[in-house]
Amino acid sequence: MQENAFEIEVNAPYALNYMVFLQNIYLNQNRYQEDRQVFPYVDSSKWGLLGNVQFVDAFKEVWETLLQKNLNKRFDHNGILTDEKALFQRLFQGTAAGVFGFEESSKAFLVWWISFAGKIAVERVFEGDAMTKLYKELAGLVKTTRENNRLNIALLYDSLVLCGSFQQSWYLTLPIEDVFLINRRPELLELMRNSCN
Repeated sequence: MQENAFEIEVNAPYALNYMVFLQNIYLNQNRYQEDRQVFPYVDSSKWGLLGNVQFVDAFKEVWETLLQKNLNKRFDHNGILTDEKALFQRLFQGTAAGVFGFEESSKAFLVWWISFAGKIAVERVFEGDAMTKLYKELAGLVKTTRENNRLNIALLYDSLVLCGSFQQSWYLTLPIEDVFLINRRPELLELMRNSCN
């Protein structure tokens, strides 16, 4: 590897995208935007999700824990919902309805996520000519070292509403919407550049 070779590593973590999935269920359940529903739009009334303030507070705590764990590249895998069940169940009531809700939501998520319409489709956002152009623009702006030359991007299938995105040196979370929208290109480039320090 060249000393200053710049790389971008893109993945769509199971755990973080499951959290966005739950966030969107919560937003639909609580009619966050009357005129716009978000995916997935499901009847979660019997799922035992925590109430408003409790859910948002628990969501932020679980999200932060998952982000810190996700910095360890071996953390996220297709069995993560089982391995970290206790962590995810903090978003549900400690009742039979909460247990049912976690089981149903994780099944619904995995059925979608492991299909071609899920993880694979989300990760393919960074393929093609537009992404090659973005890479070349960014590579010209970034100063790398032997130790720091790879920007890790955790792609999210939708935007975070309940808490802010995450950016750390050489790591950031990024909703695919920000990649697709051409008018956000300057902000995206700046965000990615700022993460490379």
